Amino acid sequence: MKIRRTVIIIFVAILISGFCYSQQEQPMGELLKEGLSLFKAGEYSGAIEKFDLVIKTENSKEIIPAKLLKGKALKKSGKREEAKTILSDILKISENNEYRDEASIDLAELYLSEKQYYEAALELLRVVEETKSQEYLVDAQGYLENIIIDHLEPDNVDSLTAKAINERTYPFLLLAFGKKLDSMGETKRAKDKYFKVIERYPESAEHKYAVKYYAGEVPDSLKIKEQVCVVGVILPLKDGEDIGSVTAREILEGIKYATDEYNEQAEKKIGLKILDTHGDSERIKKLRKEIEEEKNIKALLGPLFSEECRLICKEFEYLKIPVISPTATDDELTLECSYFYHLNPPFTIRGKGLAQYIFFVENKKKMIVISSAEGYSRSLAEAFTKEFSMLGGRIVKHFTYGANDPGIDSLIQQLIKIKNYEGIYIPLGNDNLAEAFLAGLKGIETRVNIYGNQDWLSAKGLESHSELNNRFVVSSDYFIDYRSEDFTQFNKRFFDKTGLEANRNVLYGYDAAKYLLGILSKSDEGRKLKEMLTDEKITITGIHNSIGLDSGRANRYQNIIRFKNNTFELIDRFRTEK
Repeated sequence: MKIRRTVIIIFVAILISGFCYSQQEQPMGELLKEGLSLFKAGEYSGAIEKFDLVIKTENSKEIIPAKLLKGKALKKSGKREEAKTILSDILKISENNEYRDEASIDLAELYLSEKQYYEAALELLRVVEETKSQEYLVDAQGYLENIIIDHLEPDNVDSLTAKAINERTYPFLLLAFGKKLDSMGETKRAKDKYFKVIERYPESAEHKYAVKYYAGEVPDSLKIKEQVCVVGVILPLKDGEDIGSVTAREILEGIKYATDEYNEQAEKKIGLKILDTHGDSERIKKLRKEIEEEKNIKALLGPLFSEECRLICKEFEYLKIPVISPTATDDELTLECSYFYHLNPPFTIRGKGLAQYIFFVENKKKMIVISSAEGYSRSLAEAFTKEFSMLGGRIVKHFTYGANDPGIDSLIQQLIKIKNYEGIYIPLGNDNLAEAFLAGLKGIETRVNIYGNQDWLSAKGLESHSELNNRFVVSSDYFIDYRSEDFTQFNKRFFDKTGLEANRNVLYGYDAAKYLLGILSKSDEGRKLKEMLTDEKITITGIHNSIGLDSGRANRYQNIIRFKNNTFELIDRFRTEK
C-alpha cells in the first residue's frame, strides 16, 4: 500500500512566499531551494548535503522544513532508519509546527514498506487527531481504514482505539472496526460497533453509514473473499480429440492441480477463470469483453501456440494484463507485445545456451553445425553459431539441408573430408531425420561428441548406437526423471486426485502455475507483478524444467541431457547468460 498525495506542494509554496529573498538577505533560503530542486530531480545525495547546511544554521524558520525534506530524501535513498529518526525528531519539536502532518504521513509510508502496520496506523491516527487540513484528514482516514480492515487484528484495533483522544476520532474508529469484523464474517460483533456509533454519535459523519451497515447493507468489498485474486487460464479447449485440444486439457489439469495445492496452504486464495479460445480468432475477440468485466484478473496463463499468442497479444495488449505462455517458443512475441512472457525458452535462448554450455563446460572450441535451411532448426543453428563465435569458438563448417530433399548421404560424405573439429551440433527439423543421420554418423571414424535439440528424445533406433554412449548430448525444454522418488510420489498424488498420469503436458501446466502463483502471493507486498516477473532472482525448480525470467521476459533455463547406457540422464538445468 502506498499513500497517495501530491509531493511537497506545501514546501514549494513556502519557498516562494517565505524564503525568496536575495542571496545577501537570506542565503539559507537559496540553499533550501537548491536542495529542493535537487530532490525533485532525483539527486538525493546532493539534496541532503544542502539540507544539512541549512540544519546547521541557527535560522529556526528553516530548520524544520530542511529536516523534513532531508527525511524525504533519505527515504527515497533507501536509508529508512535515518529517515525515521529525523522525521520523529520533527514530531518532538513542537505540537504546533505546520510540518507534523507531512512528517507523520512519511513515517507511515516507511512503516508500511516494512509491514509494520500497527506503527503505520499510529502515525495516521496522529494525523486524524491533530490535522487542521481537510485534505490530510480525508487521506489519512482512508488509509487508516484500509490498514484496520486488511492488516490489523481485532486486539490491535482495540489498542489503537484506546490511544485516541479526539472526540471526532471515536466514531470513525468504531465504524472501521465494524467493517473489519464484517470482513471476517463476525456479523454480530460488527453490529455492536455500528450500534455504538448510532447510539453515541448521532451528529457524526459516520452515523448514516453505521445505520446502513447495521441494517445489513454491507458492500461486497467487506464480505469474506476466498478468491481475492484471479488468474485467467486461456487455452484452446474445444471439444474433440485433435492434438491441440488434448494437449490443452492436459495442461489445464496441471494448472488446476497446482492451484489446489496452493490454496490448501495459502491464507489468501487465488481463483481460476477458464477461458476457452476454441482455437478461433473470432472467439478470442469475444473473450476480450469477458476479461474486461472480470476486474480481479491479474494475469492470463496461456495460450499454448505462438500464433494464438500473437493474436491474443494484439487483441488484449491495451488491457495491460500479463500474458504468460507455458509452451510458446516464437522469439518475436516479446518484441511484438510488451506484456508477453515466455515460460518455455524460445529457440534463440536454447541455441545460445547450448553454445555457452559446450564452450565453457565441455571446453569445445571447434564445432561443425548441420541444420535445416528453414524452420526452428535454422533458428537454433543461427543462435548457436552467433553465440559460439562471439565467445571465441570457431565454426569449422555449417552445412544446411532442405526440408523436402535433405540429401544426408551427400552431406555425410562432405563431413568425412573435414578433420580438425571437436563436436557436431545437429538441431533436427523433425525427428524423422534422426535415423538417417544416425546411420551416416556411424560410418564416420571420428569420436567427437554429437549435440542436438529435443527432437532427438523421440528419435527411433538410438538404442542400437552404443558408439554414442556418453558422447551424445541434447538440450530440451523438458526432462522427466520417471525413476525418481520425488516424481513417483507426485504422480501418485496427482493420479489419486485426477485419475490421470502426470505426463509432459501436465507438468508444463503445473510448473507454470506454481511459478505464477508464487509470484502473485508476493505481489501485494509493494512490488508490481510486471516487475517481479522479470526479476532474475525469482526462480523455481520445476519438475520438467526450472523457470526464471529476466528483463527479456523469457525463461533462461533448459535441460542438458546425456545419452548414457541406452537412456537419457539429466546433466544440468543450465541457465543461459545474457
